[in-house]
Amino acid sequence: MQPLSLIDRATCHLVVISSEVLELISRYKQSAPDDCEAGGILIGVMHGPHLEITGATGPQQTDKRYRMRFRRSEAGHQFILNRRWENSGGTENYVGEWHTHPESDPQPSSIDLKEWSRTSKRLGEPMIVIIGGQISNYYAVIDDRKCRVLHVINCTP
Repeated sequence: MQPLSLIDRATCHLVVISSEVLELISRYKQSAPDDCEAGGILIGVMHGPHLEITGATGPQQTDKRYRMRFRRSEAGHQFILNRRWENSGGTENYVGEWHTHPESDPQPSSIDLKEWSRTSKRLGEPMIVIIGGQISNYYAVIDDRKCRVLHVINCTP
């Protein structure tokens, strides 16, 4: 799997997602009727106004996973984030959230939008959100209670 380049058309800021992150999200695709949602946090590095998503956490033992709901706990995710922050000399940090939906082409629920808005407001800065679907993924930035879809930059001839 290749890294993915996205653009926020409102700001012209780029977001690049590493192949490792895309592969992690793909591993938790809800293909079977009894597969539960999965999720975690996104970890990345800022390059000026642009963002590189370099890592992500997978579901932890203390997370709550249901067919159509995922509730992330802090414990394991925070430990992983702290370790990456320390190992990177403070350059890698929390940049957002990801989870799956049992849909081909996922869209955020009203619960998703409310939770993301609350988290972004608490952080005081934009955050990236990804919903992994059965066929495609949803990519967006949450900024000042607004959700802006990120668009794939297609560079193939």
